[in-house]
Order: sequence, then C-alpha cells, then structure tokens
Amino acid sequence: MSPSATSRSIDPRLARGALVKENAVPSAIASELTRLAPRNIVILGGPASVSSDVALALRQFVAR
Repeated sequence: MSPSATSRSIDPRLARGALVKENAVPSAIASELTRLAPRNIVILGGPASVSSDVALALRQFVAR
C-alpha cells in the first residue's frame, strides 16, 4: 500500500496555489508526485485550466 499524502508529507511549496501550469507539470511537482506515489490525483478546473496533455501526463504518477 502506498503512503497517503498528509499535511506533514507534502512539500509546503505545493500548497501555495496551482500545482500545474496549463500545459506542463513543473519538475518540482513531478518530483513530489513521484516521491508520494498517490493512489489518485484530482484535477480541479476544466481544459481551460489544465490541458488534456497535462491530465494524461499526471496519470504516470498514480500508483498502480
């Protein structure tokens, strides 16, 4: 079972606002997602906020 993300395990930089850019996953976010191995990722906002390419890229970080 992968660890769950808690307020103690998430890098504080991630809590300051948008975690992804419209068309990219920043390297700091990618590193944290790799470290946390989340069971799921919830995307808030539609395609105007997060492109379908970014949504697909985020799938690689979900633990299976």
